[in-house]
Amino acid sequence: MRCLHLKTEYPTKDEIFTKLIITLKRLVYKKAWNLDAKKPWGSSMSAVQYLGRYTHRVAIYVVVNRKHRRL
Repeated sequence: MRCLHLKTEYPTKDEIFTKLIITLKRLVYKKAWNLDAKKPWGSSMSAVQYLGRYTHRVAIYVVVNRKHRRL
């Protein structure tokens, strides 16, 4: 895209996205990461139960906050 009065070319969305990814990658690799490896879940069912409780709790939080904003 060109701006006629400045005769300047703007970067495309792909160029902006590429620069963003490169910058993000540099930031991630600069950081010293600490990994926390824990034992795996007891079973797939316990993982599903945990996710069910977590998503239910988040859903309740969202509904309550929406009601309070309307007041």
